[in-house]
Amino acid sequence: MLYFDRPFNVGDWIRLPEKNTEGVVAEIGLRTTKIVTFDQKPLYIPNSVFSSIMIENPGRSDYRRVELAAIIKTFDADQVTTLLAALRDKISQDTRVNTQLETFVHMHNITKDGIQILISLYTTTRDYAVYLDLKQSLIVYTVEAAAAQTLEVSC
Repeated sequence: MLYFDRPFNVGDWIRLPEKNTEGVVAEIGLRTTKIVTFDQKPLYIPNSVFSSIMIENPGRSDYRRVELAAIIKTFDADQVTTLLAALRDKISQDTRVNTQLETFVHMHNITKDGIQILISLYTTTRDYAVYLDLKQSLIVYTVEAAAAQTLEVSC
């Protein structure tokens, strides 16, 4: 199956959810495939396993999804609505955000500490460094927007 379907290549980052495994494909042999986990442990998986499980190959995606959830320490919906508008404006100006896909910036839940917001969007690239930089920027945007209204952010 591996030699005909080619669900992954050497160097691809793959996930095997049913096996609770993910890592980078190091070798594809006749009988086994070597995957190196992110903590540098080699795993040798019989190739026959791949015909009966789901294989995720995030490395073949053109972009990454970024999600951020935060609790705004208030129960004032008007203040949170204003904060969300400021976040949407800031996010719409960020060139790392893929505007061809949906971006969500909404109130998500109510907790004992305040209103939880959820930001979900996609990057313009699959580059992990861009993903991390954008996620960091979302945190900064959220903290700054909250501070502008004298609100606090929690996890």
